[in-house]
Amino acid sequence: MLLHLQFHSAAENKKNISISVIIPARNEEKNLCELFDSLNNQTIKVREVILVDDNSTDNTPLIGKEYNAKVISLKSLPKGWVGKSWACYNGAKSTSIPVLLIVIAWIVGAIFPLNLFADCATPFVLNIFLIAIAFYISFIVQIYWMSYRIGNFNFLASVLYPILLAFFIIVFFYSLILTVVKKRVTWKDREIKI
Repeated sequence: MLLHLQFHSAAENKKNISISVIIPARNEEKNLCELFDSLNNQTIKVREVILVDDNSTDNTPLIGKEYNAKVISLKSLPKGWVGKSWACYNGAKSTSIPVLLIVIAWIVGAIFPLNLFADCATPFVLNIFLIAIAFYISFIVQIYWMSYRIGNFNFLASVLYPILLAFFIIVFFYSLILTVVKKRVTWKDREIKI
């Protein structure tokens, strides 16, 4: 098998990438300005931003219009649909751009930098990526060998185990810090007493 990788400069990649960002939002006026500012500061310019307003009672659609986003207002939820997935579906249906990036409005601090899409085609980054894949595969083989000796585990469980373990460790220690150290938990501006 012949593998041919063609590297382009970051400037060429920026011209060739068309991205449509879909933001499903309901009552997210506190987070949208920071989100739109982050999208505007990317080195790759997003061709289209679609804000899908899921029956907000605040200024969510007005903020989208201020930032020149295409605003889709949903009024009713069909039977069998959940609000966020219905909003994502309607946002994806309203664009013709093949690359979609769905961004949840309340996780504004964790936006993936879009310029990494353009800069990831350098030989240095490719070598780091290949080393990471080799390390991950060796870890999977070790997990599979151990799980095979222990009992009835399949190969898929071994492949997903490192991801699930990392997720569990992050969530566990984050919740431990919130509950034991900070002694507070908040969700959408509501504080839960501990």
